[in-house]
Amino acid sequence: MAFSMKKSMVAKIVDISLVMLLAACASEQRYKRQVNDSNEEYLKTPSLHTLSSPLGMSLPPQSNDYEIPFAPLHGAIGKDLDIQLPAQLLALPDSSR
Repeated sequence: MAFSMKKSMVAKIVDISLVMLLAACASEQRYKRQVNDSNEEYLKTPSLHTLSSPLGMSLPPQSNDYEIPFAPLHGAIGKDLDIQLPAQLLALPDSSR
């Protein structure tokens, strides 16, 4: 009797866990495709400009090892930006299976 009671308790726990897992996976996914609209202050940032130093100030030696080249912005930003996963899945090479 005690064994069957433990077995039924384990079965209930497994059933409840499965239902919770399926409910979590089936929740609304639209929020993952949109930029968080609660804070769009980053859209108001001024554009970058060249760093200037006062005359007579000695600057340390400059290295271009970590220089980030300027790239003009093309495409959507803010609420127009679509951040969802690509619709087409990448094909895996045969050797990776």
